Amino acid sequence: MAKILKCPRCQERIDVTDLSGGSTVKCEACGTMVRLPSGATNRVPQAAPPPPPPPPAPARRERGTTKVHKKDRGTSRVGAAPGRQTDLFRKMSNVKGPGEGGRPRGGGSAEKPQGNNMGMIIAIAAGAIVVLGGVAFAVLSKKDKDGGKVSTTEPASPKKPTKKKDEPKRSVAPTPLPPSDNGTFKPGARALAGVGKDVPDMRCSPDAKQTYEGMVSGGKVSEVVAQDYTWITYIIDGLLSDTEAVAKGSMEAMHQIIKKRSLDAKMSDLAKQPIIGGFNMPEMRSGEYTYWAQWWFTKSARDAVAGWSEGSGGATAGGDPSAPKVAPGNASTEPWEQTLRNCRSGGFHNSSNPEYYEFMKIKGMGKAAYPHLIRFIDHEDTSLGTTAVLILKELSGRSEQPGRVTEANKTKIKEDWEGWLKSGP
Repeated sequence: MAKILKCPRCQERIDVTDLSGGSTVKCEACGTMVRLPSGATNRVPQAAPPPPPPPPAPARRERGTTKVHKKDRGTSRVGAAPGRQTDLFRKMSNVKGPGEGGRPRGGGSAEKPQGNNMGMIIAIAAGAIVVLGGVAFAVLSKKDKDGGKVSTTEPASPKKPTKKKDEPKRSVAPTPLPPSDNGTFKPGARALAGVGKDVPDMRCSPDAKQTYEGMVSGGKVSEVVAQDYTWITYIIDGLLSDTEAVAKGSMEAMHQIIKKRSLDAKMSDLAKQPIIGGFNMPEMRSGEYTYWAQWWFTKSARDAVAGWSEGSGGATAGGDPSAPKVAPGNASTEPWEQTLRNCRSGGFHNSSNPEYYEFMKIKGMGKAAYPHLIRFIDHEDTSLGTTAVLILKELSGRSEQPGRVTEANKTKIKEDWEGWLKSGP
């Protein structure tokens, strides 16, 4: 709605819609600077009054003169009559022209100026409506929160927050029940143990492993225990067998070795009984394997096994009595390919290296090891051939022979060692 202010001098209507309270505006009619009341911006805009009736057409006049065309004959003196006054004269003398306020032409009553009372009334009414609307909104909101009941009393003291009924309950995962032995042998212990990933592999030869499994499943556990220094890794590996007879025979053999060698096995069930509790469950067998696999790959365990010899005294490095004794291996059951892979790094005379024990085990076999070593000289993996030649040179003393085997010379090197063996070393 437009806001109209009347000029206090000439009563000209001035549009002050876009002006703020306290600012000034120039009256276009008389040039008077009019100051808006400071509270003008807070008033509700008044409805625009009806436009005044259009004034009668002014008398024709010549530009720059005070002459006017008279309807009636008479004097032409300036200011003689209101209808004969020019615009310039009226502005200078603050005299209103016809239809510009005061009494209109034709003798009607003067226009009554509209005051600001109506604007104040409208503003008060609008404010009252806003207040009543806010109170009604607050009451309705309170009613919705209280389930439709409006409380007229003072709010009670705040209560402790209670758990919402629709709040989802936290699901608690049930504790898995421990596996139970139902009396039926279950395979899968090797996969549960994570052999080669989480726990070390015994790296058994397939041929020797087949021989070992035939012995323990055939009731020859005592023969295995008699050569425990040869079969210890196969006994540990057999704990994971999916064949019930092999797994059971391996546990019986390990139990007897613990007793025979007075091993510290407080954490193993085999220290008390030949068959562990829960034997049929793969989880129990995999746990027993993990314990003994970790034991085997400690230096103290390997030193102990190296001294397990049945009256042979074992082999020592270079005849040094202070060197650890190593029980000789069995040339016919030795996993030769795996043994040679374990010896590829050399270091045969350093008792701190695992290769030392492998080499001393071969040395304890004597001449029975020579044909097996010569057989690997022309192996497709030339690194195994090189390892076999290095061991042969150490055992035979033929240090002048070539030591590196290649695809080009492996056949000739093998023929040379075969001829040396036939001649009787």
